Amino acid sequence: MLDEPDEACDDGINTALHRDSFASCGPQCTFPPYCGDLVVDTFAGERCDLGEANGDGYGGCGVGCQMGPRCGDGVLTVGPETCDDGNHEDGDGCDRHCQQESIVFTR
Repeated sequence: MLDEPDEACDDGINTALHRDSFASCGPQCTFPPYCGDLVVDTFAGERCDLGEANGDGYGGCGVGCQMGPRCGDGVLTVGPETCDDGNHEDGDGCDRHCQQESIVFTR
């Protein structure tokens, strides 16, 4: 219950360091950081945060503020990738754009 006019929240505990639900309230009766607030909270395990743009889109920020599928993650994403060897090196059969490349052997 909000007791003071400058309180953003008050759940009676006010110790949340990361908002897992909209009922969580942090110290000084302020809302703690949360996935989707455009701030990468590494303390809570976030790797990215694009606000409402978080999703499962290729090359973007995924659900739970974790990196979504992308070139170089070592997992073949059918459609945009013809290969994914886990790096961005050209000349090894899979180029930096995750497209299959021909390797020419010379002596």
